[in-house]
Amino acid sequence: MIEITIEPETLAKALKRHQRAGGAFKGASIKGGKGRFWGYLCEEIVLQYLGDEAVLKDTFDYDLIYKGYKFDVKGKSHPGKPQKYWDVSVDASCRNQKNDAYIFVRVVGPKANESKSFIENYEYKTAYILGCCSREDFYESARFYTKGEKDLGNGHIYKEDVWVMKIKELDNFMELKEIT
Repeated sequence: MIEITIEPETLAKALKRHQRAGGAFKGASIKGGKGRFWGYLCEEIVLQYLGDEAVLKDTFDYDLIYKGYKFDVKGKSHPGKPQKYWDVSVDASCRNQKNDAYIFVRVVGPKANESKSFIENYEYKTAYILGCCSREDFYESARFYTKGEKDLGNGHIYKEDVWVMKIKELDNFMELKEIT
């Protein structure tokens, strides 16, 4: 897990992308479009960390290309530092994406029950790149939950069909920078 200080220009790029998208995808979002800002912010955080070798693509299938690999960034917001026993997830609707791997990011920030304005104007300072996982390994290792199913380990009731694994099961993101 890598702690990242969010640069002001990273936050500004994410907000600009979010505002440019307007109402797009709002009906397709579990959080009514609020999560889209966090998604953009998490993508920009990964780009900030990886540097110029990473190229934003922003397609349905993947978000960026790094050293020839197609990555989809999955991000969420939570008020505290993530713990290794917490979950990461990929919505079942993403199962047929044509990406090579997932990168999971958590932004330290408000929960989704806050207003859109509050979420957009929050002073984001810290994020964590939790790890990564090849698409193939993710679907071999992750557990599938159906909408309405309760996770007996943490009591969470899923709002959509989703694939879930623990942060501690992810590959070390630092190794990603080493691939050639």
